Amino acid sequence: MVLVLCHYDTVWPAGTLAEWPFRVSEDGRATGPGVLDMKCGLAQAVWALCLLRELDLPRPSVRLLFNGDEEIGSPVSRPARVSACSM
Repeated sequence: MVLVLCHYDTVWPAGTLAEWPFRVSEDGRATGPGVLDMKCGLAQAVWALCLLRELDLPRPSVRLLFNGDEEIGSPVSRPARVSACSM
């Protein structure tokens, strides 16, 4: 089994949103704090697994584990029991 461990937290200094607000441009491009910080990697992991399945290519058993507070020492995380899912 392969475990893909991803964090999706976003840590920016106070006031960043005032200077660089989140927005989506007319061409669909999103910008702002946290848009790319690991969230792009989460989407890529999911789509890569979907593509492997769609193309019927061999792949190991994969589990995705998303953690919301990795960068601050995971104070509210708890042990995770990784179970099977249909991905």
